[in-house]
This record gives sequence, C-alpha cells and structure tokens, in this order.
Amino acid sequence: MNVQVFWNMQLASYSRETFLNESVAMLDMHGDIVDRAEVVQSLKDREIQGNTLLSETLALPHSQSGGVRTLVMAFFKTMRPIYDWQPGCGVDRFLCIMLPRQVNAVETNALKALFGIIADDRVMQILSTGSETAVNSQFSNK
Repeated sequence: MNVQVFWNMQLASYSRETFLNESVAMLDMHGDIVDRAEVVQSLKDREIQGNTLLSETLALPHSQSGGVRTLVMAFFKTMRPIYDWQPGCGVDRFLCIMLPRQVNAVETNALKALFGIIADDRVMQILSTGSETAVNSQFSNK
C-alpha cells in the first residue's frame, strides 16, 4: 500500500477550496493526476454530498473520477487548521483517496488494507494528533 505523506503543507489561504486545489496540484506534480480539473471537481462534488470528517482534526476527502489512472492515496498535514471544512472543527489532517472510474483487484485490496488499518482506534488517534514519524509508521510496510 502506497500512501504519500505531505507534512506541514503551506497553503495560499486556509480554506477547503484552497486545500482541494493545492493538494491535487501537488499530487499532479508527482505524476499521480491525469486531469487536475476533473479530480478537483469530483472532490468538491463529493464534499457537497456530505461531511467527510473522521475526527475534529481529520477529514477523508475522496472521489472516483477519470482524472486519475490508478488509485491515489495521500495524507496531508497543513501548517494551520482549516475552519471552513466543518463548523466548529479545525481540520489540519486529510487522508485523501482518489479512485479511477474502473478499480482493479490490486487497488481494491489496497483500499481494504487501508480501511483495515484506520479501523483501529489507536491508529485513528495517531492520524488525528500524532507526529510525522508516528503517522508515517502507520503507512509504511503495510
């Protein structure tokens, strides 16, 4: 399972819209995105459907689109919280999942492995409040 971790991401402004645009742009620079606009729009559309908050500090933005060729999983920790993600919460950690339109067996197994890991309350606590080293350790060699 490959989850890229980006720590202390600095944003132009700390809003949901800016985070979605800049996180997808960062993944695009790493070669993970084939249509940046489509991925951003699919993430925004998913957010409109309902809350993706997992804890007061951790959100799970996710979508399925033709903007990625393969499963993309990334964890972002922003330098400052984003307060417009969910009223009353300062979200500064994001586990982002972008799926292609057609998901293959390897990608399905990677998703199962990821959700098996984050189903553990201890892991959720680490993802929500842990250090960079602790967060990285949750995704390495899994």
